[in-house]
Amino acid sequence: MKHYTREELDRYRNKDMNFILRLMCRVHLCVCPLCRRQMTDLQHDDALLTKLKDSLNMLKVEPNVATYQKICSTIHDLVNKESSE
Repeated sequence: MKHYTREELDRYRNKDMNFILRLMCRVHLCVCPLCRRQMTDLQHDDALLTKLKDSLNMLKVEPNVATYQKICSTIHDLVNKESSE
């Protein structure tokens, strides 16, 4: 069984696939617990990022490009580490 990458699943949930590819992915998600788990992980990542943005907005912290890039790099490293396990 061919599994979808995180990037492909991200494209699926953002409706950045054509109809046929979306349909094939949807059917695959119905039968593949591994890909469903990855989809759930992506949704949790989105929720975390939303909470972080909301927290920053509540603190009224001015945007800082260097800090933003450091946070993105850390998240990227964690995702890659988790994907390789």
